[in-house]
Amino acid sequence: MGSAERAILQFWAEISPVAAFSDGLSGYAGRFWLPTDENKAAALATLAKLRARTTDTLERRFIDEMRLALELEELHHPPAAVLNTLVAYAAKEGINERHLRPLVTAFRSLLAMYTDRFGKRRWPIELRVLATNEAAGARQFVLIIKKAVRDGKLKREFGRLAADLAAYREKFGIAKLKKGDFDEVWPILKKTGGQLNRRTIYPRILRIRYDYPESAAEIESKALDWLEADLPKFREIVRKLARVYGCKAQPEAVTKSIARHHRVKKSDVIATTKRLRKLLQPVVESSIVRITPRHKVIVTETPPYLVNVMPTAAMMSFDVLTKRPFNVIYMTVDPRGSPPEDVTAIIDLIMHEEYGHAVNFSNSGTAFAVKARRIEVVGDSFATPITEGLSFHREIEGLELLRTVVEKPPSEQSPAEAALIKELKKYGDPETVAAAYEFGVYKWRLTRFLRAMCDSRVNTGKQSIVQFVEWAHDKTGIARKMIYDQNFFFQENPGYAPCYSMAGMAIRDIQAQALARGVSLLEFNTYLSSMAFPPRTIFEKRLKERFCG
Repeated sequence: MGSAERAILQFWAEISPVAAFSDGLSGYAGRFWLPTDENKAAALATLAKLRARTTDTLERRFIDEMRLALELEELHHPPAAVLNTLVAYAAKEGINERHLRPLVTAFRSLLAMYTDRFGKRRWPIELRVLATNEAAGARQFVLIIKKAVRDGKLKREFGRLAADLAAYREKFGIAKLKKGDFDEVWPILKKTGGQLNRRTIYPRILRIRYDYPESAAEIESKALDWLEADLPKFREIVRKLARVYGCKAQPEAVTKSIARHHRVKKSDVIATTKRLRKLLQPVVESSIVRITPRHKVIVTETPPYLVNVMPTAAMMSFDVLTKRPFNVIYMTVDPRGSPPEDVTAIIDLIMHEEYGHAVNFSNSGTAFAVKARRIEVVGDSFATPITEGLSFHREIEGLELLRTVVEKPPSEQSPAEAALIKELKKYGDPETVAAAYEFGVYKWRLTRFLRAMCDSRVNTGKQSIVQFVEWAHDKTGIARKMIYDQNFFFQENPGYAPCYSMAGMAIRDIQAQALARGVSLLEFNTYLSSMAFPPRTIFEKRLKERFCG
């Protein structure tokens, strides 16, 4: 590692101590950087000096992303910072009072600072909803931690922090929201929703934060083309399954039939997930991607305070800068979100969250097939398009794998494949289960294409959230609630939502070229999953040079 890269990473850790701690730099435990006017000015000056010190493209882009992050300040960011920090600490180390003590003090200063800074600014109703949900979720988690800590003084400080979050919610949020879910929010947005006022900053977010080669217009155009290409296939799957289940040939009716015929009880979701991932891993490793022996995953239920931001499932990675990285997969069972209701939904989530995201972070953190630069392993926002794109494409690979296994005669099945088939039979005929899984994969593909279109249209002012949800429901037949759940909360991070399809479809195209040249799927995917997280355009260029000549 060169001196410039070392200096950049050291400064990154100084202004992003929570991320540094999550990634395994224990010296940053309990630290939180406050973006006061003075601290921001000093940070921008340091970044300018660091940028002048290097001509390395990757290092400069990393610096530019840090600089942009300092400029972005929206209403939901302060309570989100409180919640995300506490969630990361709790997931990684449980309740550590020594680390929590300085954090709670910093959080109170953060909320006070932004309450003053935001003052009487008028905010779009959408951002007020997001701030309401973040403040409520953070307060709920703060109260949970308050009960868990033993030190009386610290307990009182958490009580004061809970009061600060309530005050922030009262000042900037929407008082009548209790749960903050679709049923409450939708009528408000229909009545008063509108523009998010991001037209100016959005192109810079796309280019600098996520390294999109596509413009906002190109994102919308590509996503619409892919949506149009998949819709006929999706509709045929709907008609086929409607005949199988004897229901109406409508996505919502088929979804309900799949849940009824292949149901997994909410109380069994976690146990079923753990059992299926063990059965799937040897099958995946023999056909799709090799996995580092140091791969570690903890599967747990999404806690209630995170349901609004993790409506279905999510993965968190820790200690990627150490020799012992690990991952936590949250599975939502709360009906306020969009929890998995059947075995095919759980299989799809395992494919996406574990054999996509978790393997990506495990393989990259352990340099399993590629030794990446340390600045690439950190990844920051550059990790988003790569790992989301990889995981998006992993779903269709999982579908192809399941079809292959189900169609094999028993005499040709490996022991691992036979064990998987035996498990699937608990939920119905394996061929029907595979067909239902296909429905889920294509529904999620359409959902990701819709996410990209929503992000582009809403953040460029072409449509409001309500207008988009209504258009998407009419276009696809997917329920308004699911479209809302899978789009609205992404507005906390503009530019994030298109990452799935834009990068995922690019990976698909590069993979197809590699396979046509005789490269094995295992070789391609293992290398891909170990490349860490340089900016997307650099990542794709390297992948093409490696496998496509």
